[in-house]
Amino acid sequence: MKKLITASLTMVFLSLACKKSKPDHLIFGVWVEKTMRLDTLDFDIQNLIDATEPTVNFLTKPYMDTVLQPVFPVADASLYNYILNGDKTSIQLRSHFRSTLTYDVYPISFSADGRTLNIGRFYRRRALPAIIEFEKIR
Repeated sequence: MKKLITASLTMVFLSLACKKSKPDHLIFGVWVEKTMRLDTLDFDIQNLIDATEPTVNFLTKPYMDTVLQPVFPVADASLYNYILNGDKTSIQLRSHFRSTLTYDVYPISFSADGRTLNIGRFYRRRALPAIIEFEKIR
């Protein structure tokens, strides 16, 4: 009986120790792009899916771009795995819908109050500047 209890407790402690880590508290929530308000970063997706790596859901309204895609609307929506560096000055993103397994690095910064984040333009909407500002909506 003692061996059974010991084995059970060991399994509980191991499962707690192997529990996936949550993303950094600064980026929890849902963020909307400030100028056009058409693009959203949802870091809360991590709570809904069973992913081994931190994941963000990027949602965007389809748009027409006569240079990139003259016939059909462009839709850049994707799930991204991300790695936020320790000093929070860059983020590495890897789209689930690309064939490569490499991460692309973009500058990132947060306002002092944690309500806005600036990130390098990681998607193709050409009407936006090189650094895109998002504000936290939830």
